[in-house]
Amino acid sequence: MIKKDIFIGHSLVKIYNNILYFYPHGVNFVSTTQKLYGNIIEYTITVESKETKHNQNKQHIENEAFKKFKGKLLAKGLDYDWLENISDKIIENGFSNDIKLAMNYIIDEIESEILINNNKTNICPKIIMMVGTTGVGKTTTIAKLAAKFKTNSYDTVDISFLNLDHYRVASSEQLKMYANIAGASYEDIYDSVAFNSKLQSLSENSVVFIDTAGVAPVDIAKILETISYINDAHDIKIEISLVMPATFKKEDLIYAYNHFSFLNLTSLIITKFDETSSITGLVDFLRTCPAKLDYFSIGQKVPNDIIDANSDYIIERLRDEWLEINEK
Repeated sequence: MIKKDIFIGHSLVKIYNNILYFYPHGVNFVSTTQKLYGNIIEYTITVESKETKHNQNKQHIENEAFKKFKGKLLAKGLDYDWLENISDKIIENGFSNDIKLAMNYIIDEIESEILINNNKTNICPKIIMMVGTTGVGKTTTIAKLAAKFKTNSYDTVDISFLNLDHYRVASSEQLKMYANIAGASYEDIYDSVAFNSKLQSLSENSVVFIDTAGVAPVDIAKILETISYINDAHDIKIEISLVMPATFKKEDLIYAYNHFSFLNLTSLIITKFDETSSITGLVDFLRTCPAKLDYFSIGQKVPNDIIDANSDYIIERLRDEWLEINEK
């Protein structure tokens, strides 16, 4: 006897897993509809049980429109093996006949794999060190976060900027200007002894932002210098945030992360979302990155254009990008 069921939810991945749970031997997909409530999509999927345990006669064929769409995603930077694995599920269940449905399935899978830091603590003293390559926006991010801390009921905190970057021209002047704007104290630090001494003297309500020199992954001397600062402050908890721009190619993101990951990174901060129209490569990198996302810098304004990292922002940008490439 053929049995029909209706599954309703906001995630195609979760719906698919529920179907597998109740119908481990497979189903035939009768109909699929989707409704948009604001930015939330609700899916209604009707299935029927198969007459036999294994339906050997039914062949699932990848249609040309879906094959073309996959090619565009691969060209944008999605991993081939991962996409092929997801595509098998999409084709098997008949989702490939509706490109938007297939797209949302892939996006749901991506969203489930990206790590977000949803447990930020406001416990002071708080020390945040920014690391990364040259020109990724570390100094500007410090200014934005300091202003964000000030405006989010942190009136009683004592904010300090420490500058360890003495290579870049005018680095001190830029950070000092931001310190004046944020109402923060400022100090240039030239060696690890002074650095450790400064951190040891912090008050209980201190929030310290540390700017470091932009380091090319091949610049071993600068990397070792950064390590020396961290090691000499071994008994003090320092949050180490790797700053990377959304404008990097996926290969550059992987390259940078691999060369900074040994610093025991606390989180990632992604900058320059406003300077790129494509984040597919970035998202594919984040899908496999073990570090959690902390903040997104989405524009030039201080402090308005820095937000807590969230999957909604990424997914909205990604969906808009994929809808556009599908129409081309």
